[in-house]
Amino acid sequence: MSQAVELLESTTNRKLELGIIALSGAGVFLDGYDLFILSIALILLKPYFDLSAPQISALSSAALLGAVFGSVLFGNAADKLGRRKLFLLDLLFFVAFAVASAFSQNLFELVVFRFLLGVGIGADYPVSSSYVAEFVRADRRGRAIASVFAFQGLGVLCAIAVGLFFLPMGRGSLALDVTFWCSARGHSAYAENQIT
Repeated sequence: MSQAVELLESTTNRKLELGIIALSGAGVFLDGYDLFILSIALILLKPYFDLSAPQISALSSAALLGAVFGSVLFGNAADKLGRRKLFLLDLLFFVAFAVASAFSQNLFELVVFRFLLGVGIGADYPVSSSYVAEFVRADRRGRAIASVFAFQGLGVLCAIAVGLFFLPMGRGSLALDVTFWCSARGHSAYAENQIT
Protein backbone atom coordinates (compact mmCIF):
# COMPACT_ATOMS: atom_id res chain seq x y z
CA MET A 1 0.00 0.00 0.00
CA SER A 2 2.76 2.47 0.85
CA GLN A 3 4.40 1.82 -2.54
CA ALA A 4 1.17 2.82 -4.27
CA VAL A 5 1.01 6.03 -2.24
CA GLU A 6 4.67 6.80 -3.02
CA LEU A 7 4.05 6.21 -6.73
CA LEU A 8 1.02 8.48 -6.69
CA GLU A 9 2.92 11.18 -4.78
CA SER A 10 5.84 11.07 -7.23
CA THR A 11 3.67 11.34 -10.34
CA THR A 12 1.46 14.22 -9.25
CA ASN A 13 0.88 16.67 -12.08
CA ARG A 14 2.59 19.98 -11.18
CA LYS A 15 0.33 21.96 -13.52
CA LEU A 16 -2.75 20.52 -11.81
CA GLU A 17 -1.28 21.39 -8.41
CA LEU A 18 -0.61 24.98 -9.43
CA GLY A 19 -4.10 25.31 -10.89
CA ILE A 20 -5.72 24.07 -7.69
CA ILE A 21 -3.52 26.37 -5.60
CA ALA A 22 -4.41 29.34 -7.82
CA LEU A 23 -8.15 28.65 -7.78
CA SER A 24 -8.22 27.99 -4.05
CA GLY A 25 -6.11 31.10 -3.53
CA ALA A 26 -8.55 33.13 -5.63
CA GLY A 27 -11.37 32.05 -3.34
CA VAL A 28 -9.42 32.99 -0.23
CA PHE A 29 -8.47 36.30 -1.92
CA LEU A 30 -12.17 37.06 -2.33
CA ASP A 31 -12.79 36.05 1.29
CA GLY A 32 -10.26 38.64 2.43
CA TYR A 33 -11.73 41.25 0.10
CA ASP A 34 -15.29 40.61 1.26
CA LEU A 35 -14.47 40.63 4.94
CA PHE A 36 -12.53 43.90 4.70
CA ILE A 37 -14.48 45.90 2.11
CA LEU A 38 -17.30 46.51 4.55
CA SER A 39 -14.96 48.43 6.85
CA ILE A 40 -14.38 50.87 4.03
CA ALA A 41 -17.96 50.87 2.77
CA LEU A 42 -19.23 51.72 6.26
CA ILE A 43 -17.87 55.23 5.75
CA LEU A 44 -20.51 55.61 3.02
CA LEU A 45 -23.15 53.26 4.44
CA LYS A 46 -23.47 55.03 7.80
CA PRO A 47 -24.93 58.27 6.41
CA TYR A 48 -26.65 56.50 3.48
CA PHE A 49 -28.76 54.24 5.75
CA ASP A 50 -28.52 56.57 8.80
CA LEU A 51 -27.01 53.75 10.87
CA SER A 52 -26.87 53.70 14.65
CA ALA A 53 -24.02 52.09 16.59
CA PRO A 54 -25.95 48.82 17.19
CA GLN A 55 -26.87 48.65 13.50
CA ILE A 56 -23.23 49.14 12.52
CA SER A 57 -22.29 46.34 14.91
CA ALA A 58 -24.91 44.01 13.43
CA LEU A 59 -23.77 44.78 9.90
CA SER A 60 -20.08 44.46 10.75
CA SER A 61 -20.49 41.12 12.48
CA ALA A 62 -22.94 39.50 10.04
CA ALA A 63 -20.33 38.03 7.66
CA LEU A 64 -18.08 36.94 10.51
CA LEU A 65 -20.94 35.18 12.26
CA GLY A 66 -21.91 33.56 8.96
CA ALA A 67 -18.31 32.41 8.50
CA VAL A 68 -18.43 30.59 11.84
CA PHE A 69 -21.56 28.72 10.77
CA GLY A 70 -20.20 28.06 7.29
CA SER A 71 -16.94 26.58 8.50
CA VAL A 72 -18.68 24.27 10.97
CA LEU A 73 -21.46 23.17 8.62
CA PHE A 74 -19.47 22.79 5.43
CA GLY A 75 -16.25 21.60 7.04
CA ASN A 76 -17.98 18.45 8.22
CA ALA A 77 -19.98 18.07 5.02
CA ALA A 78 -16.90 18.18 2.76
CA ASP A 79 -15.95 14.59 3.51
CA LYS A 80 -19.51 13.32 3.18
CA LEU A 81 -20.66 15.15 0.05
CA GLY A 82 -17.33 15.47 -1.72
CA ARG A 83 -15.03 18.45 -1.98
CA ARG A 84 -15.79 19.26 -5.61
CA LYS A 85 -19.55 19.42 -5.02
CA LEU A 86 -19.04 21.52 -1.94
CA PHE A 87 -16.58 23.77 -3.76
CA LEU A 88 -19.24 24.47 -6.41
CA LEU A 89 -21.94 25.00 -3.78
CA ASP A 90 -19.59 27.40 -2.01
CA LEU A 91 -19.19 29.31 -5.28
CA LEU A 92 -22.94 29.61 -5.66
CA PHE A 93 -23.12 31.14 -2.18
CA PHE A 94 -20.32 33.53 -3.08
CA VAL A 95 -21.81 34.75 -6.33
CA ALA A 96 -25.45 34.89 -5.26
CA PHE A 97 -24.94 36.73 -2.00
CA ALA A 98 -22.17 39.04 -3.22
CA VAL A 99 -24.55 40.20 -5.97
CA ALA A 100 -27.44 40.39 -3.52
CA SER A 101 -25.30 42.50 -1.15
CA ALA A 102 -24.47 44.88 -3.97
CA PHE A 103 -28.16 45.44 -4.67
CA SER A 104 -29.46 45.59 -1.08
CA GLN A 105 -32.20 48.17 -0.68
CA ASN A 106 -32.13 48.44 3.10
CA LEU A 107 -30.14 47.51 6.16
CA PHE A 108 -32.07 44.32 6.89
CA GLU A 109 -31.37 42.93 3.41
CA LEU A 110 -27.71 43.87 3.64
CA VAL A 111 -27.28 42.18 7.04
CA VAL A 112 -29.01 38.99 5.84
CA PHE A 113 -27.05 38.87 2.58
CA ARG A 114 -23.75 39.59 4.34
CA PHE A 115 -24.51 36.78 6.83
CA LEU A 116 -25.19 34.34 3.97
CA LEU A 117 -22.08 35.55 2.14
CA GLY A 118 -20.21 34.84 5.38
CA VAL A 119 -21.53 31.26 5.31
CA GLY A 120 -19.83 30.90 1.93
CA ILE A 121 -16.65 32.48 3.26
CA GLY A 122 -16.62 30.10 6.21
CA ALA A 123 -17.17 27.14 3.91
CA ASP A 124 -14.27 28.20 1.73
CA TYR A 125 -11.63 27.84 4.44
CA PRO A 126 -11.97 24.11 5.19
CA VAL A 127 -12.93 23.20 1.63
CA SER A 128 -10.01 25.09 0.02
CA SER A 129 -7.41 23.75 2.41
CA SER A 130 -8.61 20.15 2.15
CA TYR A 131 -8.86 20.44 -1.64
CA VAL A 132 -5.26 21.62 -1.83
CA ALA A 133 -4.12 18.97 0.65
CA GLU A 134 -5.77 16.27 -1.45
CA PHE A 135 -4.04 17.15 -4.72
CA VAL A 136 -0.64 18.54 -3.74
CA ARG A 137 2.30 16.23 -3.05
CA ALA A 138 3.15 15.73 0.61
CA ASP A 139 6.55 17.44 0.36
CA ARG A 140 4.89 20.62 -0.99
CA ARG A 141 1.58 20.47 0.88
CA GLY A 142 2.40 22.79 3.80
CA ARG A 143 3.87 25.45 1.52
CA ALA A 144 0.90 25.16 -0.82
CA ILE A 145 -1.69 25.63 1.93
CA ALA A 146 0.26 28.58 3.35
CA SER A 147 0.39 30.10 -0.16
CA VAL A 148 -3.37 29.74 -0.53
CA PHE A 149 -4.03 31.58 2.72
CA ALA A 150 -1.52 34.31 1.86
CA PHE A 151 -4.02 35.36 -0.80
CA GLN A 152 -6.33 36.61 1.97
CA GLY A 153 -3.89 39.43 2.72
CA LEU A 154 -3.83 40.32 -0.96
CA GLY A 155 -7.63 40.46 -0.92
CA VAL A 156 -7.51 42.91 1.98
CA LEU A 157 -4.99 45.07 0.10
CA CYS A 158 -7.24 45.02 -2.96
CA ALA A 159 -10.21 46.11 -0.82
CA ILE A 160 -8.13 49.03 0.46
CA ALA A 161 -7.21 50.02 -3.10
CA VAL A 162 -10.84 49.83 -4.25
CA GLY A 163 -11.91 51.87 -1.24
CA LEU A 164 -9.26 54.54 -1.80
CA PHE A 165 -10.32 54.81 -5.42
CA PHE A 166 -14.08 55.01 -4.85
CA LEU A 167 -14.41 56.80 -1.49
CA PRO A 168 -13.71 60.23 -3.02
CA MET A 169 -16.92 59.79 -5.04
CA GLY A 170 -18.74 60.60 -1.84
CA ARG A 171 -21.98 59.56 -0.36
CA GLY A 172 -23.78 58.64 -3.59
CA SER A 173 -24.96 55.10 -4.07
CA LEU A 174 -22.73 54.69 -7.13
CA ALA A 175 -19.67 54.44 -4.91
CA LEU A 176 -21.42 51.88 -2.70
CA ASP A 177 -22.64 49.85 -5.64
CA VAL A 178 -19.23 49.81 -7.30
CA THR A 179 -17.49 48.85 -4.05
CA PHE A 180 -19.75 45.85 -3.52
CA TRP A 181 -20.06 45.10 -7.24
CA CYS A 182 -16.28 44.56 -7.45
CA SER A 183 -16.80 41.72 -5.01
CA ALA A 184 -19.74 40.28 -6.95
CA ARG A 185 -17.88 40.43 -10.27
CA GLY A 186 -14.81 38.82 -8.73
CA HIS A 187 -16.93 35.96 -7.43
CA SER A 188 -18.65 35.38 -10.77
CA ALA A 189 -15.30 35.36 -12.62
CA TYR A 190 -13.99 32.90 -10.04
CA ALA A 191 -17.07 30.70 -10.52
CA GLU A 192 -16.63 30.72 -14.30
CA ASN A 193 -13.07 29.41 -13.90
CA GLN A 194 -14.15 26.75 -11.40
CA ILE A 195 -16.97 25.34 -13.49
CA THR A 196 -15.09 25.11 -16.78
